[in-house]
Amino acid sequence: MGNSKGRVLIAEDDIDVGAVLALALRLDGYEVQVVRAVAEAQEYFSRESVDLMILDWLLMDGTGDEVCKMARAIDPDLPIIVMSAVLNHQTKAAIKCQPVLFLTKPIRMHVLCNSVQSLLSKRIAAKQLAPQPIKDITNTQPGGLPGEPSGEPLGGFRNSQIEANRDRP
Repeated sequence: MGNSKGRVLIAEDDIDVGAVLALALRLDGYEVQVVRAVAEAQEYFSRESVDLMILDWLLMDGTGDEVCKMARAIDPDLPIIVMSAVLNHQTKAAIKCQPVLFLTKPIRMHVLCNSVQSLLSKRIAAKQLAPQPIKDITNTQPGGLPGEPSGEPLGGFRNSQIEANRDRP
């Protein structure tokens, strides 16, 4: 990811709309990839991961439903922004996709950029708060290097030493 704020996939069949969205997000510091079809989105997901997806509901070779199902199978928590120029029975199916945001075209760029920033900030915070596995930092090998943990409790005392000293006056 380098110095980018996150990786965004835009699935948009209109070349001009995809280019404008990508430019705005790149200027905001995001790494952006634009695909125009369901097949391209599937190919992209097979080799790359993303932090957020902006999904036009009607693509060249299918609907956003196919892309959404695939994305949810790979990353159930992926923030998805669905956008469409039409509100009809097909776009009502977008609710099944559980998008975090549904925008109607024309898109207000400041709304989209603010939404992307907010959603990615929440995603990063959630990842940072997720429980991490506990690492075993003790050295179970006798004769470890100086400065390495020795496998003994803090202070180098064993329970038997503490017990022996407890009875002393």
